[in-house]
Amino acid sequence: MATVQPPVAPVAGQRVNVRVRLRSRDGRRVSVLTGGATVLLVKDGFVVGRDHGDVGHTSEGWGPTLEGSDEATTESSVALRGCPFGPVGRRHPDLTRDALRAGTYGLVAVLYDNDGSRITGPATKLRLP
Repeated sequence: MATVQPPVAPVAGQRVNVRVRLRSRDGRRVSVLTGGATVLLVKDGFVVGRDHGDVGHTSEGWGPTLEGSDEATTESSVALRGCPFGPVGRRHPDLTRDALRAGTYGLVAVLYDNDGSRITGPATKLRLP
């Protein structure tokens, strides 16, 4: 299961670093090999923001083995902006995205294991003033 630790003082429109925590859902031994975490911003059941381009991912080849209550963490980044309007440039992915409005959002980490299975978890609340 993957969860996200939100930033302490988020500001709409800025890019923030978040900590992604990975642990076994049932305590059984599990090995994961993933290219990294993507962090989604959700509101009312819809994805309203996410990273695009070459940002927002951990390094390739992250492969923790977890057992019992073991936990592995990695850093990722997310722009507190909405989904893009039009084509997204890989070097400047935030230019076509408006800052999110004040409110409560969810942060959801998504990782894919090398066998194609998706790893995710419950949304973590994020409040933007």
